[in-house]
Amino acid sequence: MNKKIIKTVATLALGMMIGSATIAAAAPGTIQAVLSKFTFVVDGQKQTLKSDPIVYKGTTYLPVREVAEMLNAEVSSFDNKAKKIELKTKGSQTTSNPQLSSNQSSAPQTPLKLKLNETATKGDMTIKVNSVSYTDFIPSKPGETSGTLAESGHKFAIIQFEATLNAEPTDRFAWGALDFLDHAVIGGKKISSATSYNHNNLFAGETKIIQVSLSLPENLDITSVTFRNPSNKSIFGTIDL
Repeated sequence: MNKKIIKTVATLALGMMIGSATIAAAAPGTIQAVLSKFTFVVDGQKQTLKSDPIVYKGTTYLPVREVAEMLNAEVSSFDNKAKKIELKTKGSQTTSNPQLSSNQSSAPQTPLKLKLNETATKGDMTIKVNSVSYTDFIPSKPGETSGTLAESGHKFAIIQFEATLNAEPTDRFAWGALDFLDHAVIGGKKISSATSYNHNNLFAGETKIIQVSLSLPENLDITSVTFRNPSNKSIFGTIDL
């Protein structure tokens, strides 16, 4: 809805007509106006007026009620004595939802400030960040000597956290480890490419320790890590390191 247009229509309301277009008259004399036809386009859609506009001294006067309806509004009151016309947009009325309590809001929630070894819950998700550590070797399984070696001049950052998500995924049977990592800030850059070597899948309502890793230059460390809630694609929270 174009509120600016509505405001303009309301401002010019006293010079407009409520019903069909007619010859306007003002005591003690009369004025002469010309009936004219116009093509109206609102948000790309052609509209048709039932009443023809009138043109007087180069100014076009429109029927208020019809123009308001074109703009998804309505004439809420008309006071001929006070020479006042009120328009109300149809989306301006506040509707109440009995399912929402007085302290709930449809506005998006502010991301949480996370801390190491502290459990945080928001909505249907819970996270506890256990550690962020660095290594140049990631074993394929705990205790094994085979695995992945960091490239020369690089290292791995290992982000370990516990997660619980009560929502069920719609396109698979379980959540993946990388579903929970939105990005990490390294050297002032947002890095979202990560890897998970333990392949822990998380089912709805289940709590698991998840580990993801990022490759970064050996002279840099992670500044912060931001987690997301994959069930609604929202940012859950950020931990500063």
